[in-house]
Amino acid sequence: MNKFKTFLEELDNNIVPIESYYEVSSKIREFTKNEIEINDEIKKEQMLFDFVEDYSWDESKEDFFNWWTYYGPMYILPSQDDENIMNVYPHINKIDQGVINYFLKRADESSNPILIARYISVSVDFSNKLGLKNVDYRFIVKYLDCVIYIFENWLIKEKYYLVRELMRAVFFAKTYNNKEYFHKLKDIIIRYEDQQCNENMWLWWISFDLFVNDNKWLQIDVKEKNQIISNIINRIEIEEKKELPNIFIIEKALPVLKKTKEISGESFNNFFSKLVSIYNKNIEKDKDPLLKVNHLKWLLELYQEYNLKDYADEVIKKINWVDLTKWLKTFSFSTNFTEDEINDYIKWFFWENNSYDLQKIMWLISKNFIVSRNKTQKEFEENQRKYPLNSIFSTYIIDSEWWLVGTLSWLNEPEKQLIHEASQSIGFGNVFLKIIFDYFIENIRKEDFYNYLMDTCDILKWENEMEIKELVDNLYNKNSYSLVGILIPLIESLFRKIVHLNWWNVKKEDERNGWFMNKTLGEILNDKILIDLFTESFMFYFKVVLSERLWLNLRNDFCHGINKEKFFDYHVVLRVVHIFIVLVTFIKIKK
Repeated sequence: MNKFKTFLEELDNNIVPIESYYEVSSKIREFTKNEIEINDEIKKEQMLFDFVEDYSWDESKEDFFNWWTYYGPMYILPSQDDENIMNVYPHINKIDQGVINYFLKRADESSNPILIARYISVSVDFSNKLGLKNVDYRFIVKYLDCVIYIFENWLIKEKYYLVRELMRAVFFAKTYNNKEYFHKLKDIIIRYEDQQCNENMWLWWISFDLFVNDNKWLQIDVKEKNQIISNIINRIEIEEKKELPNIFIIEKALPVLKKTKEISGESFNNFFSKLVSIYNKNIEKDKDPLLKVNHLKWLLELYQEYNLKDYADEVIKKINWVDLTKWLKTFSFSTNFTEDEINDYIKWFFWENNSYDLQKIMWLISKNFIVSRNKTQKEFEENQRKYPLNSIFSTYIIDSEWWLVGTLSWLNEPEKQLIHEASQSIGFGNVFLKIIFDYFIENIRKEDFYNYLMDTCDILKWENEMEIKELVDNLYNKNSYSLVGILIPLIESLFRKIVHLNWWNVKKEDERNGWFMNKTLGEILNDKILIDLFTESFMFYFKVVLSERLWLNLRNDFCHGINKEKFFDYHVVLRVVHIFIVLVTFIKIKK
């Protein structure tokens, strides 16, 4: 205990610059490495400096993983014994009033502003979250003084961490309505940004984000806002004069442009022309056709944002002139299965005691070719663990006419990436779905299948018998296009019927005249009653196959005549057949 007290005194009195707070954490870990007994105070200090500041919480995760606090865990890893159990360190459940009291006691005892700032910042964050006793206001003032001292004496050497601490202090000044410290911090940040902006482009936008774009709490006057915007425009003007300016400044510049139009109309036209010039210089230099289309698309959005139709039309023409086909490459892979493996696979679906039960076959086909949300989520997370660098890059989505219709980012669009993962699983599963249906058609009489549908599938009793007969005929004759032409309206009719039979509304009010009209399939697939009936995993699968714009989208593409060639592909059409079988089978069993 005395050794640790001596160690803490050294930390308190030895005020030297650090790279980040992780450096303090490492010193504590180094001290405890040779200690036989680790007491509670050591654990509290270690935990304090192991929390990660400005943590990025994942909205797609369950609340167990999201505290929605400024500080978060150092790691969340699956247990070695059970991958479904996650080890979280440090954890919010280790914080209570006793721990907070210890941190605030240390904030009073210490003379090191680096440590004091951390003790107070963590205490405020978790006290608010956990509903503990409010931290005394004198600690807030002490924290703000420490951050200013840290900046003036360069006690955090890494610029990113230093700026982040300054931004945290601005948040404190705004939250506690302390105008004196708010203006002190504002002057510090604007001055620092101006000094460092030539070497660090990411610093261009700090004062704008904090004092112009953020309209909460304390405000600065219009003159100061104009000066901040003017500084950014001057920096962009210098960048624009380069032979190949950095196009990535555009993403951060657009909110500034929008605010410029609100605050200073005189500067808007000049600012707008600089951004267009940066776009055009990059487009001229782009050798990669896909990158060229992407940059043209950004420019198109800029013109559309400000209703410049003639300029937008010119960009659309340029996009159409870009030839993407020479750039695209085909990738393929193969998987080999022995004949015995395929036969065993088929037998599992069809045969039991040398006979088959058609209802059981329907159930097995329905269940085993669903691509569930939960399974896809696990595969997605496993891929993220295996290939962490993929999170840096975006995936480009191109439609059948070679138009760039979307981009995906693992970091910013996890839901779309999940759908992307599901689409790949569906594509691979189509091979096995075809094996099963080929065997089905060869070994089960057409009449038996038709009779099964009409006699046992209650939901079909409201449908036209000739329609079902045509469906079965086209399935057995493998007339893909005719088959999907019957299935698409039939499936939509079944969804509407299921919703209606459960006393749920399939109509909506037309906002223009107050009359009633049918809901679209997309709206029906989002109805709560279907999620309750089929579960979220089933609905996820239905949407990916039928109505997700960037993926299979089979229902919408067929109805609007888009990419018609794919409906001659038997593998693709069997996915629609599968959804039909899921509906008629599941509703029977659910009943």
